[in-house]
Amino acid sequence: MVGCPNMELLASKFCEEQDLSMIAEGNEEGIHNGDFVFSIAASSGGKVAIPSLEELRVEYNTMKDMWSQADFLSGLKGIELTCFSTLLPSYFFQSLPDLEKLVLSDASFEEIIFHEEIISKETRAGLVKLKELKLSKLPRLKHLMDAKLLTVFQYLETLEVLECGRLEILVPSSVSFQNLKTLEVSNCHGLVNLISSSTARSLERLRKMKIEECGLIQEIIVTEADKDEEEKICFGQLKCLELQHLPSLSSFCSGNSTFSFPSLEEVIIIECPNMKIFAQEVLSTPKLWRVQTGEPKYTRERKKKYICEWEWEGSLNKTIQSLFKEMKAEETGICQCSYAKA
Repeated sequence: MVGCPNMELLASKFCEEQDLSMIAEGNEEGIHNGDFVFSIAASSGGKVAIPSLEELRVEYNTMKDMWSQADFLSGLKGIELTCFSTLLPSYFFQSLPDLEKLVLSDASFEEIIFHEEIISKETRAGLVKLKELKLSKLPRLKHLMDAKLLTVFQYLETLEVLECGRLEILVPSSVSFQNLKTLEVSNCHGLVNLISSSTARSLERLRKMKIEECGLIQEIIVTEADKDEEEKICFGQLKCLELQHLPSLSSFCSGNSTFSFPSLEEVIIIECPNMKIFAQEVLSTPKLWRVQTGEPKYTRERKKKYICEWEWEGSLNKTIQSLFKEMKAEETGICQCSYAKA
């Protein structure tokens, strides 16, 4: 592949009959992986003819022996790595100084850590610009990040964690997310709670939180054991909160915390049968006037694509309490009908 100065996106998956080659000037080495061929310069003077490449999706094993000499990737802003079992080496990030988006999927590591015990300053510098982190289909992942990287991930704006069934802790309580705008967690059945109250206080810029299909999660925010005094937590920019299909969820937070949501406009709570209350005290939700409680249902009317089920009892707490009572009443009625038929 030569003479593509404006190429910004390259994917590694093509038809099986095709071969993909990235041609470098000078001597070349090819690494073949099924339908994917990657060629780089063997000598230090080699140059790749696609200087504007900004995004790349590739199987990690295809290039695992080449990261230390992958200077031709220095302009990448986004990379998606799939199908690998080894830990990421620290020099991986050193070779990507402008990396803003990292996607890891279909891998079998337990932690996002590195071979080296000490994380160098160069590695930290390579992660400072990281704004978007997406993790999916990581069945063995137990911990999201190593303690050495806590200060690095505070620059994230988007964090998505999907289908990580053994994940036990999303982040340590010492993690701060001052810049996070979107948080989505789905199908992580090892989580009992999502984040600590200390981490929650740092989410001043969070705009969307979506948690769904996590079978064991009991509360979203957990208060630390040493916190006896009442905590005030303000989600100043949060506009959308979605809690769906969480069978063990009992509350958003059961601890001694007071919440305010000055920007909250949309709340979706679906299939959370054990949620009795939102929180012990919610100071204000001035823009919220209803809670969506059912999946959208499409209609035959041309003007309306779908209709939703809504509930509102004057406040978020009262609405959740009302939903819980209605659900239990329905369950009791069903049980009585079944008993009568028997």
